[in-house]
Amino acid sequence: MPTLRRFIVMMLVLLVLMMGVLVVSAQQQTFTGYQANDVEVDTYEFYLSAGQTINALAEATSGDLDTYLVLRDWNGETVAENDDRDFPNDLNAEITYTASVEGVYTLVVTHILDTSGNYLLTVNLSGGTAPPPPVNGTDGLIVEHEGYMGDDVSDYYHEITLQAGQAVVVFAEATGGDLDTYLLLRDAAGNTVIENDDRDYPNDLNAELAYASATGGTYTIVVSNFAGTSGQYRLTARLISPDEVILYERVRLSGPIQTIDTPNFRIHYTLEGEDATTEAFARKVAETMEEVRMIQVDQMGWAAPPPDNGRGGDDRYDVYLANILDGIEGHDLGYASPEMPYGDNPNNTDSVQQYAAPSYIVLDNAYSEPDVLNGRAPVSLMRATAAHEFHHSIQFGYDMNDSHNWLYEATATWMETTTFPLDQDATGYVEVVLSYPEICFGAADDPSGGLMMYGEWLFIQSLADAYGDEAPLVLWEHIAEAEGWESLELTVAAYGDKLLNALARYRVQNLVRDYEFTSSFAQHTVWLEAVIDGTGNWQYTGEGIQELGANYFELALPSGVYDISLNDSSGYLNIWAVGISGDVASAIPLNRAGTVSTVGYDNVYLIVMNTEYGDDLLGCAYRSYTIDVAASEASPALVAFEMNASQFQPPQ
Repeated sequence: MPTLRRFIVMMLVLLVLMMGVLVVSAQQQTFTGYQANDVEVDTYEFYLSAGQTINALAEATSGDLDTYLVLRDWNGETVAENDDRDFPNDLNAEITYTASVEGVYTLVVTHILDTSGNYLLTVNLSGGTAPPPPVNGTDGLIVEHEGYMGDDVSDYYHEITLQAGQAVVVFAEATGGDLDTYLLLRDAAGNTVIENDDRDYPNDLNAELAYASATGGTYTIVVSNFAGTSGQYRLTARLISPDEVILYERVRLSGPIQTIDTPNFRIHYTLEGEDATTEAFARKVAETMEEVRMIQVDQMGWAAPPPDNGRGGDDRYDVYLANILDGIEGHDLGYASPEMPYGDNPNNTDSVQQYAAPSYIVLDNAYSEPDVLNGRAPVSLMRATAAHEFHHSIQFGYDMNDSHNWLYEATATWMETTTFPLDQDATGYVEVVLSYPEICFGAADDPSGGLMMYGEWLFIQSLADAYGDEAPLVLWEHIAEAEGWESLELTVAAYGDKLLNALARYRVQNLVRDYEFTSSFAQHTVWLEAVIDGTGNWQYTGEGIQELGANYFELALPSGVYDISLNDSSGYLNIWAVGISGDVASAIPLNRAGTVSTVGYDNVYLIVMNTEYGDDLLGCAYRSYTIDVAASEASPALVAFEMNASQFQPPQ
């Protein structure tokens, strides 16, 4: 089972904004204080830009004080600490630290137990860029609120007023529980002008957003949460200068940002820090992105993503190279993130979209981790990921947030095979789909931890095989106008078909493995529930079948004619027989009861399908049943369609 995953971030990912900044312009500052056992530690906050160095010295000026210094980043992680700068000659504490990432750092002054006295703290800042200037002589704080958020607690609303040209940055930080905060900013008409889920996915799930108001007016800050999470939070909002908004957007790299411009893309990268890449790799990414766009847009006819109104520097599509693989559980190979505002896509003139959104992509800076590569070349994995993530950006140009998330991943994974067949990573997900056919089709939760939706690219391929290569594009045109299962119903109807017929064809196709890429997953077959080797009553071996799922049985009976019937209380189940003779598979619908002949077939299988479906992909339930098999003299049911069985392998 693969562990590599690619993600779409279904809401804005505006990056690291640090709250509580003590903004100062002086590069040297001094502070005095007192430390003892019964005195709380003293804390001082400093904004450091990338490359800026802080030197802090805490000198005892009275008593027997033995000072101790700790420097922490915005997540509370200790980045530097010191007890004695020259033990045993000098017990004063001193630290020197150069920031690789800009943000607010907290300097903690404390002491060794049972010592006390006054101290002088001297802080010198050097290098880097100057910190943001204060707003109106203050740190710009306009909102500060603490509260609790959960699924049973209403969202929190706070109204603010901005003048024309003013900008605000809002931060919702979880301070307790497992809360994953979510922020929206709405104008006076109730329209969402910007929203954010995670400011630095997947490293930081706190929400933040920055917005500059062109016209001024009243705005409402809405604090919400990601479903299923709860806990305490702190909300802060600060006025900033409009020029600073860009500092809080998108991806912050660990060193000076370099760019490579192509006709359609701007590649953002750095050669320093943990995100460092090479000029050669960045140029290979730029070359690959143009190739991906040529195939998916120019050749296949998909609409290009909407422009982003100059975010990132101009209207080229922005791709960021960052160290996203290092230390990330599950190995997220890349992600695409839609942005506000949504509406019509000017690059799609065939229809008017309501929820098309601009976006950007983040790819890894090297794809060099051996456990991720598994013997592959880094450029090959980059190309597969680029094809996948750029197709997410295309999808956002049709609909940024359909309720069926699996449609995004299934189509983008399928696009890997179409864009770069030699580099594709799609076939690694097939095992999950074939191993768990009984699981709800399109499931948001499955035994593999969410990988099944990637493996369902086989269904997208099945649509293309049945209706033509343009079928996935037709599907996304319907996703732009409908929601959930309706988009699939409209798609198959456009070809004179029905959704349940398409699903039955897909289940048969998985059994016989009639796919172009079967050789890449040749060792995998569908899960076989049981072998029916006699007449009588038969039952599944697992838990049953969820919505639009299937169970497979081998019908290993003597050559003859048999009546097959289902017993279940739901009325949603039906049954298909599949007879395989040489390289031809014959699919025979039996509905809830029918007659099948095993004469002339090398292998015969029964597929029990659950035809029930609904749009709640988290509420899937199993259906129980039994199968009755009896010898018969009735006329066998007719073959509905045939498939190529040349790649068939008997399931074990």
